Amino acid sequence: MPKLGAYNYPDYTVTEAIQITKIIYSDSITSEVGLAAKLGHKNEKSGGFMMKMATLRRFGLITGTSAGSFNLTELGTNIAKPKDDKEYSESIAKMLMSVTLYGDIKKKLGTKLPGDDFWVVIHEITGVEKKSAEEEAPRIKRLYIDAEKYLRTASTNERGNIEQHIEMHGKPTLEDKREKNVELIEFRDAEAYMRFPKKKEVITRLKMVLEIYEKTISEDST
Repeated sequence: MPKLGAYNYPDYTVTEAIQITKIIYSDSITSEVGLAAKLGHKNEKSGGFMMKMATLRRFGLITGTSAGSFNLTELGTNIAKPKDDKEYSESIAKMLMSVTLYGDIKKKLGTKLPGDDFWVVIHEITGVEKKSAEEEAPRIKRLYIDAEKYLRTASTNERGNIEQHIEMHGKPTLEDKREKNVELIEFRDAEAYMRFPKKKEVITRLKMVLEIYEKTISEDST
């Protein structure tokens, strides 16, 4: 697994990882020997195959059960056979979150794709020497350009899910009934007011929603 500064990143693209995950699911493969043969490798010890397995593990798509065997994780299964578009987009988002470098590049570039000076971005994010950033930039650029289309799609789909929910159920109002015996958190300033249950899962969802809208505001301003 390549490493640059404090960042680890996969050897293969998101697209390649998804394709392999779908093959594992459709053919019910649970052994490294079987998967290596299916993917056209000489054996399960070949360097290319081992890097593919490391990529799948890095994305959280497989888990090892014993020497030479593995299973798809729940995330991997949801990507290979999602029940609907919402589950697929949410699963892709979780998959991408496992690679911090992609998220940090996205924050730096916004909707822009890497240019000729991409090595500068890598240098600033990772803090590695300029020479190392310049050497690794082409490979990371290829991986990121592939990942970026999924980052964009996941964000767009989540935005659509939020807007659809509002359209169907209406915006929450201050008159909404409070759940019994649940402490509420309230926030108020000159421009905003929020009130929500003091529950970890609610705060997690709220953070996700706010981050999505923050990205759309940044994209709209570019």
